[in-house]
Amino acid sequence: MRRASLALLLVLTLSLAGCLAPTSASWDGEGVVVQQDGMTATVTTGMTGSQTEFSDVELAGCAMDGTIGTADNQTRHVVFEGHLAASTLYDSHSTDVRGLSLASTGAVIIEAMTYDAAAEVANGAGARIPVNDWSEPLYPETSSGQSTTLSRVDIDSVDTDDDDEWYVLALIPGTENIASGMASLAEVHRPVRIEGYLVQSVPGTSGGLLGGASNAQSGRTACVVDVPSNNRADHFLVVQRIEYESSTVSANGDADDEWVMGQVPLLGRGGYVVFLLAVGGGGSAAMYLVSAGRVRAGATASARVLLGEANISKAKEVDRTAKRASTPPGPSKASTPKPKPSPAPQESSIGGFDLDAALSSKGSSPGSGAPVGGAPRSGSSSVVATSNVAAAPTSTGAAPSTVPRGGVTSGGVTPVGGVTSGGVTPVGGGSTAPTPTSSASQAPWDEKPEPVTAPAPVRRRAAKKPAPAPEPAHEPEPEPERATYEEPDEDFADFSF
Repeated sequence: MRRASLALLLVLTLSLAGCLAPTSASWDGEGVVVQQDGMTATVTTGMTGSQTEFSDVELAGCAMDGTIGTADNQTRHVVFEGHLAASTLYDSHSTDVRGLSLASTGAVIIEAMTYDAAAEVANGAGARIPVNDWSEPLYPETSSGQSTTLSRVDIDSVDTDDDDEWYVLALIPGTENIASGMASLAEVHRPVRIEGYLVQSVPGTSGGLLGGASNAQSGRTACVVDVPSNNRADHFLVVQRIEYESSTVSANGDADDEWVMGQVPLLGRGGYVVFLLAVGGGGSAAMYLVSAGRVRAGATASARVLLGEANISKAKEVDRTAKRASTPPGPSKASTPKPKPSPAPQESSIGGFDLDAALSSKGSSPGSGAPVGGAPRSGSSSVVATSNVAAAPTSTGAAPSTVPRGGVTSGGVTPVGGVTSGGVTPVGGGSTAPTPTSSASQAPWDEKPEPVTAPAPVRRRAAKKPAPAPEPAHEPEPEPERATYEEPDEDFADFSF
């Protein structure tokens, strides 16, 4: 994770490349503006916070024969070439700076030599210039320093005894494209060729052109500025062109190899971005995956040594179970169980008792049911007995009566299942109505009754009453009255057959 974070941080810092790159003054009122008319120019600068204008600045160029001056025929660019040893860029100046230095957006120190000779200098083998302060473009404060492997030069101490020749240039952009291209000078220790016009004189200031050069004197290409005998040449230069080995900063920006900020040789800016994303980002991701895989492999090997294969298998099974438990269950494919239909009510054929008729008539029933414990229920029902039934004697051939705990029997007859009905016992010339009871009310309290298959109902014959003795003729036989018995109204909500 730390490697991935570091790689991401490095990639993000690339977006700050433009912010961290050195910048120079812009081409506007806050920077510098140069208007050239022939071999004179007007320079306006605002790099101190307030605008300062230098008018009628006299420029010097090169003639066809290679001489440098201000004559009408000397309009060609003068040339400075060699190995770029040090450079600096300005976007502002302090109030201590005076004269045309206020319009300088950059300054360079170049070891004077031919361009081809500078190209042959090995990378990093050129002279080093330790600069302590460079607030004044033409007068950098340097020191020699100590080194056993590199050549360090103190520009302040250069004199006639030195073998090397040096240029110290204060650069003023001649066009807007040159002003934006000054940033290319930030890369040093490479061959460079700078072209432009020397500042011959500035009204109200001293200094200017410090000598010229010709083919005969310098032995170099025409218009290359010669170095005086003290081995140091200091000049203000209005820049018109800057050349490197692989790029060019031109006045109008139309060069075939025009330098652009962030340009990369061969690949270009677009190719470099693609290369960075493909190699940098892809390589970082690949390294993260490889390192993470190696860490997991090492952890697995250590676990096998410490725990053993059996415990590792159990741990994996627990992990799989936890994942399954955390996964929300999907819709069940099993069909929803259908509710079981309630059993159809069984018809009662006990002693001629009709359960359906009892349920259909709310207020009356042929009998009464006793709840558990033998307590009668609220309500009433009527039972009509004929005279024959009322006069019938008690049947001695009936089955013996069995009275369970809390049960009620009638007539000495107890059918199978604990329901008593149908027995008739005349008491005092009357008869007792049949009383249906549920099997649940007849079951013993302390034991379960064994399931018994109910036998087929037995149809009983009514006992015939012997004919009464003849009465006197003058007394008609009284018509038998119907006996009506009021029974409590029964609640048939609970029948458990």
